[in-house]
Amino acid sequence: MQTGFLPFQHDHDRCKAGILGKADAICRQKKVRLTPQRREVLAILSGSHRCLGAYDILGQMNGRTGRRLAPMAVYRSLEFLMDMGLVHRVGIRNAYFACTHPGHDQRPQFWICRHCDCVVETESYAIANLLPQVAQDIGFNLETVNVELVGVCSDCKGEHS
Repeated sequence: MQTGFLPFQHDHDRCKAGILGKADAICRQKKVRLTPQRREVLAILSGSHRCLGAYDILGQMNGRTGRRLAPMAVYRSLEFLMDMGLVHRVGIRNAYFACTHPGHDQRPQFWICRHCDCVVETESYAIANLLPQVAQDIGFNLETVNVELVGVCSDCKGEHS
């Protein structure tokens, strides 16, 4: 489980293998198919800790195979992966990244570096429980919470200071 921003030069293959292994287990448990195309989308997203747009994913897929997939194919795969809790959408970037805590009762926070687009996912219950209480205090019926925090990671802080 990733607990902070990782150095740019760490072993992404190890992270990818862990995420894909968890994805296989979750799909087996839910009796759904992780098709080759869905797996490829997840592999691309888990190959770095950056958020990627659907067209970035599409470009990598088309570049690997030499074929021309339609954008809808990527969007359908992303929708499935989000439904399974394997991918998150970062609204502020209109992009996606691989979930680092699949299978958890999620109320995550997303820490996004504005320079390199790296994302760290945390599950602070203090943060997650604070917002419903504030909503209750002001008479607001809270339906969903998506906490996206933008700043600068430690690697980029040194480059951009």
